[in-house]
Amino acid sequence: PLNSLRNNDTQQLVTVIKNNKATLQNVKIGDIIGDYVEILGGLNGTETILKTADNFLNEGDSVKIQ
Repeated sequence: PLNSLRNNDTQQLVTVIKNNKATLQNVKIGDIIGDYVEILGGLNGTETILKTADNFLNEGDSVKIQ
């Protein structure tokens, strides 16, 4: 989803959840179609990502998946 992207000055990032910890992952994006964005690189497709970007969640923060 487009809402999963976090932007900084030079990168597009998504928050990947691994071992109940938040990790920011740089991704390369392609087309944006409605509420969805094409990911061209940076993910292999098996990751669990945060559906909505949360600027208060930082690298290494604990996350509980419900």
